[in-house]
Amino acid sequence: MAIELGGVQFPRVHRIVTLEQAAFVYHRIPGQAGNLVQNLGRDSVRLQIEGIFYGPKAQESLARLRDLYLKRSPVDFVADITSGAYAGRVTLDRLDVTQAADAPEQFSYVLIITEYVPPPKPGLNTKLIDQKVKLNAKQMLDLATLPDELLLGSAPELTNPFVPLQGALEPVRSASGGLLSAMDGMKKILGA
Repeated sequence: MAIELGGVQFPRVHRIVTLEQAAFVYHRIPGQAGNLVQNLGRDSVRLQIEGIFYGPKAQESLARLRDLYLKRSPVDFVADITSGAYAGRVTLDRLDVTQAADAPEQFSYVLIITEYVPPPKPGLNTKLIDQKVKLNAKQMLDLATLPDELLLGSAPELTNPFVPLQGALEPVRSASGGLLSAMDGMKKILGA
């Protein structure tokens, strides 16, 4: 099986593991046993590639692979697996390298790559944004014309809310006015 990643060839691949996962979201509903499951499609496919670089050019190949890993940008991935060619773009997520003392020109590696899905192009989902902008513009226009509305008399008249309450305490004053004269007799008895 021949694999090439960003121009780096992998001559000795021992094992490839496919890591696939569905994208489910689980929602709890109060009072209901179990969860509501929402299917959001799938996560990007990940591959775990294990193999060795060996020989006089092993360090050079490993250095090129490490440079790709450190750039953190998508690279081309070409694989001829069981007579079926695959080409795509991937990101390098993890790189583990091991070197043993008894094999100085041999490096074992475990590399995890992930299918790269480019972000959506700008402008594809702008309808909602346009609607929000129009709504905000209308609200700003309504706010800007509010002083004109008040001048033309179309808004209800605003008055002082305390004016109707000014006479509300008059019955209490008249009822408590006789209370002072009734207290005069009590003051004479108590000697105050």
